[in-house]
Amino acid sequence: MTRRLQLGFFVIQGSETLASWQANLLFEPVKFEGLDVFVHRGIYEAAKGMYQQMLPEVHAHIKAHGRHAKFRFTGHSLGGSLSLLINLMLLMRGEVPYPLLLPVITFGSPCIMCGGDDLLRKLSLPKSHVQAIVMHRDIVPRAFSCNYPRPAAELLKAVNGSFRNHPCLNNQKLLYAPMGEMLILQPDEKYSPQHDLLPSGSGLYLLTCKVRDAKDAEKQLRAAMKA
Repeated sequence: MTRRLQLGFFVIQGSETLASWQANLLFEPVKFEGLDVFVHRGIYEAAKGMYQQMLPEVHAHIKAHGRHAKFRFTGHSLGGSLSLLINLMLLMRGEVPYPLLLPVITFGSPCIMCGGDDLLRKLSLPKSHVQAIVMHRDIVPRAFSCNYPRPAAELLKAVNGSFRNHPCLNNQKLLYAPMGEMLILQPDEKYSPQHDLLPSGSGLYLLTCKVRDAKDAEKQLRAAMKA
């Protein structure tokens, strides 16, 4: 006799309060969990506070269901970014083993990590562990991953020293890079103009690249994600 898996959902709401908007605006890079991976400071600080609030519920779910327990973290906009960080923190801090963590699914969330894909590799996680679903013309997911021209970069470095040695800004001209898998949702043309780089008609498109060289493939995917 097999026992059904016991799935716990953690769904985090997007920006609504003044505090959540303040978290969005504190976007300078800080190290994530002491590693050479950089993260949006305001969202990381919010995630650390929410982590402590969620931890008793996580422990209770594992105690109740043991190895049958599963966790799904998801959220919209800021909530999706928080879900991603909390999921990784639970794993990296040894609170929840990987087999119990289902892939994180975010909806319209901004990119908030520099070196995120490298972190997934270090943790032996597949890129599919992070599944970012975005609308085809939504600007929020691209807010921190678009090209920052030199004058903007120099201004950021002058205002806040944290940006002066920020690898994503110096090497890629962006603040935070896409990570994991990105799926683009395009509605029917009668609801919204079609995206020039997507096939016509409605659909959910997974960005992939057939280039054999991993570095070239990653560059092309990043370019497409910013388009």
